[in-house]
Amino acid sequence: LNMAVGAPIVWSASNGSITQAGVFTPYATGQHTVSACFGIICTSETVTVTPGTPVELVVTPESAAITADQSLQIMAYVVDQFGNTVPGQTIAYLPSNGSMDSSTEGLFLPVGAGTQTVDVTWNGVMMTPQTISVSILVETGIPAYFVLEGCQGTVPAGILCAVTHTLYDQFGNEIICLLYTSPSPRDAHESRMPSSA
Repeated sequence: LNMAVGAPIVWSASNGSITQAGVFTPYATGQHTVSACFGIICTSETVTVTPGTPVELVVTPESAAITADQSLQIMAYVVDQFGNTVPGQTIAYLPSNGSMDSSTEGLFLPVGAGTQTVDVTWNGVMMTPQTISVSILVETGIPAYFVLEGCQGTVPAGILCAVTHTLYDQFGNEIICLLYTSPSPRDAHESRMPSSA
């Protein structure tokens, strides 16, 4: 089999793209193979691809619901134009309530119930900040204590005196109580649904 001296070289790459002039454009990081074939004669070279210029901040999740007794792990990282993670980027977290764990990056520790946010910021290329706000619905935690009010001082016999109680979780968030109706002997065997206070 005779090959013409001017026959083209056929290029291929295991990742990214390569022109028939041999110009390789990688996409994913890692080790990739570039091959060139002249007829049945082929040779290959291994190329190590590193991340490109960081261009975008990625944050997950962007919304969540937890209780005040729980924590939320926020994952934030920066990618290049092909979605490769670029290490060594400084990312800041600013919660509207509660705090961020000092030993675990991105771990949110709530305190107050309600809708809270954590602003995640990366300074970006040429110091142009990118910020993504994570919306977190914080529900009250489990009951920790309650406060009784009413019937203070001296109450004459036979006079009705209302005593109220307010239930709180460990952070002082008020818990709206659910009242359960005690079953009568007649229907003690039946399940009863709680009614709202």
